[in-house]
Amino acid sequence: MAYDFAENEYEPEALAAPARGGRPPRKFTGIDVVDSPFPPQRPVGPIHSIQIPRWLRGFTGLLLFAIFLAMLLFFFSRYR
Repeated sequence: MAYDFAENEYEPEALAAPARGGRPPRKFTGIDVVDSPFPPQRPVGPIHSIQIPRWLRGFTGLLLFAIFLAMLLFFFSRYR
């Protein structure tokens, strides 16, 4: 099937669509608070760390390392 192309093909023109059914747009009348009725709160200071004994921190580190090592061994053992 042969196609015939015109030099200036039809291009649809954009039409202005009426906003809200043809009425003119309403003016925006917003209300904003310029000055609050009370002063702003003071910023929160730094969060203090919980006191944990050194032996418990060491045990926790060893436990996390053991979990990481077990995950690595499990991953590499599945692909043998």
